[in-house]
Amino acid sequence: MTFIVSSVQAERNFHKKYYEEFAKECGNEIPEGADNIEDDKYQSNYLTEEVFVKTLLNSYVVTLHSFVEAELTAICDFFSKNYSTECASFAKPQNGGVLDRAKEYLAKEVKLDTNKLFGQFEWCEIRKFSGIRNCIVHNEGYIPKVGYEKLCDYVQRSKHLCVSEQRQIILKDVYCTFITKQVLAFFKKNADAQKKVIASKRP
Repeated sequence: MTFIVSSVQAERNFHKKYYEEFAKECGNEIPEGADNIEDDKYQSNYLTEEVFVKTLLNSYVVTLHSFVEAELTAICDFFSKNYSTECASFAKPQNGGVLDRAKEYLAKEVKLDTNKLFGQFEWCEIRKFSGIRNCIVHNEGYIPKVGYEKLCDYVQRSKHLCVSEQRQIILKDVYCTFITKQVLAFFKKNADAQKKVIASKRP
């Protein structure tokens, strides 16, 4: 992710330097047919920064969140199918809420050590990450003015994120790296917790 964004920004900087050198060479005399060069420059920067990079980062967040939901659902289904005498069937919510439903199921039915799993830094970041994803998907990245004060404060304080005056979330490529690490760390701890539960269920 960082490599792609850096490559795009390097390309933008190359064109920016080209335009600046071109302007110096021309002085006040703009060659015929080049009077739209500033418009072209603007369009190039707009497409690079406002369209491609923004879409790339937002898409990554949405995709990663889908992975988290799918992985949690798969874990719950595993215990539901293989330990049906001890664990109730897992009912995936139809309209979102997978994270909360999975947490509840793993705590009550599977008996995972939720304090060591869901009380940790990684899960807290995943919950905030889920709120960011919801803003991107349902509100074009804008943080609603009612009921999202904590999320807005988090985004403003984060060194990996920015928020515009209109309360639109602006992702940085470093955030994608950061949250990916938290997700992987969470599922590593989850796997260790599952092993302990499975071992305890063996005759």
